[in-house]
Amino acid sequence: VRRWLFRRAARRAGAAVWLHVRVCGVRVGDAVLGHLRAVSGVVCARLLRQPAILSWLAHPDVAADRRGYGRMLTDLRNLAGREPVAANNFRLLRLWKGREMVRIALREVAGVAPLEETLIELSQLADICLTTVFEYWNEEFRRRWGAPASELAIFGLGKLGGRELNHSSDVDLIFVYSEEGNLTA
Repeated sequence: VRRWLFRRAARRAGAAVWLHVRVCGVRVGDAVLGHLRAVSGVVCARLLRQPAILSWLAHPDVAADRRGYGRMLTDLRNLAGREPVAANNFRLLRLWKGREMVRIALREVAGVAPLEETLIELSQLADICLTTVFEYWNEEFRRRWGAPASELAIFGLGKLGGRELNHSSDVDLIFVYSEEGNLTA
């Protein structure tokens, strides 16, 4: 079933695109993509919903090497263009996160990304998503109800705090504020 689903996604993306995906200059063929779909039903489902990810992965620079925080954030902003990232319930953020998850998994399964690199990239991905959503709602709430007198900090605990998120990690957060107070509006 997974093989059929994966080929269906590939056909929707463009007949032979998935055969031309390269990771670090090496063509990723049936073996690596087969392994990827065997270990991750989530990847298969995501590719069915977003078959354009395969076309995106076929670009030479996409899966070539690791991405730092700045490059990941720039890619999100470039994808959004003039559309706000928060539009349509953060649709662009979810699209970007989904394709980054596939890219990270593909690099790991292809054997070109060591485990440490995968953990760091997944942690960066979570950090960008959390920061983006927080910044939007912080600004929106301040606009609607005014600025609170207290300050807020968000702490990432566990694997997020240690920059060791894996593909199935949850995210542990603590929200801390300086004092009780009233809004200015």
